[in-house]
Amino acid sequence: CLAQGAHQVYGLENWHPPIYILCLAVLVKIWDSTYMIVLAQTVVFLWPWCRLCGLLYKKGMRPTGIILATIFIAAIPSTPVLLCTIWKDVPYGCLLLLLTVLAMEYTELPEKRKNLLFLLEVAVTLTGVALIRANGIVPFVMMIAAIAAIKKLGRMRFVAVALSVLLIGVIAGPVYRYID
Repeated sequence: CLAQGAHQVYGLENWHPPIYILCLAVLVKIWDSTYMIVLAQTVVFLWPWCRLCGLLYKKGMRPTGIILATIFIAAIPSTPVLLCTIWKDVPYGCLLLLLTVLAMEYTELPEKRKNLLFLLEVAVTLTGVALIRANGIVPFVMMIAAIAAIKKLGRMRFVAVALSVLLIGVIAGPVYRYID
C-alpha cells in the first residue's frame, strides 16, 4: 500500500508540497520499495532524537533518564505507525524537532556558532521547515526573528539565514520551474 501510494504522488500540482513530492520521487528511484520510505523516515526521526539525547547528556542529564525517555517514545503506538506512512506531517514534525534541537545547541554550545557545517545544517533544516508544508513559513519566520534578536550569538548567525533564503529561492524558483 505504501509503495503504491508513493507511485501515485506525482506532479507539482498535487496536493502535497512540491519538495515532499521530489523527496518521495528520489527515494522511490533509489530503491523502489516500501522499505526505502520507512528507512528514510526513520532516519529523519532518529537524527533529531539522537542529537537531543546527546545534548541532554552534555548538559548533565543521566543516561538512565535518556534511556527511559527513548523507551517511552518508542513505546507510543503511533510512533512506528507514523514512520510507515506517506504523510508530509511526519517529516515536518521531525524537522521542527531538529530545528528546536539545533537552536538549543546554538545557544547552549558556543563552539557550534562558528562551525560552518553546523550552520549549513541549520540552513538546510530551516529550508525544509519552510518548504515541507504551506504553513511552514510561520516557524521559519519566527526562528529567523529569534536568531536576529539574540545579539550575543554573533554575526555568524546570519550565515545560516542567508543560505536558507538562498536555498528557498533556488528550490522554489528554478528547480520547481524546471520540474514542472
